[in-house]
Amino acid sequence: MPFPPSFDHAWDITQPPDTQLANLLGQDIRNLKDDVMQRFSLMSGLAANKPTPETVNATWGGVGYGILFFETDTGKIWQWSGAGPAWVDISGSIGLPRQPFLTGVIQSPSGAQNTYVWRANFACTCVHLWGLVDGATGSVINAAHNGVAMFSNLTLGVADAFVDGGAASVAFAVGDSLRLDLVSVSGSPNYIMWNVYFTRP
Repeated sequence: MPFPPSFDHAWDITQPPDTQLANLLGQDIRNLKDDVMQRFSLMSGLAANKPTPETVNATWGGVGYGILFFETDTGKIWQWSGAGPAWVDISGSIGLPRQPFLTGVIQSPSGAQNTYVWRANFACTCVHLWGLVDGATGSVINAAHNGVAMFSNLTLGVADAFVDGGAASVAFAVGDSLRLDLVSVSGSPNYIMWNVYFTRP
């Protein structure tokens, strides 16, 4: 098959040998230019043109590193793992925080209330809750996935400092909802804040 998506020559760091005839230097240089040009050309393109990097006498990837391919028709980004060998979809790790979080604030709360704050637009896992109260202490909060509480009720017993609401491991699919639950109010706090942390695959 002509380029793309295959290459004219295999990438082989053992060639040419030290015994190569000097009068073949020009051809070798031209071949090297061709090889480099073709591989740079296939750093992006249609999904159908995603190349298969050589595995004999060449190393293009491994655990935690690898060359990238940008699919212009799907928007996906792939990294060559060197294992398998295989391309690994890393689209979700580009340009996004490793640990996204959602925050919410209710000012001068007077009683229990539940507030939906987010429809998940990517797959993720809820992993932690933190809460903060300003003013009177003793109010109780939680956070819910699709209406189901994810944590033990958290009593905000310290003013003006984040209180640890504990860890969780609740998978969110695209379209799932996050709800912030004010279970009860104690005294007259100025505001109550939630920080709900997530991880992404």
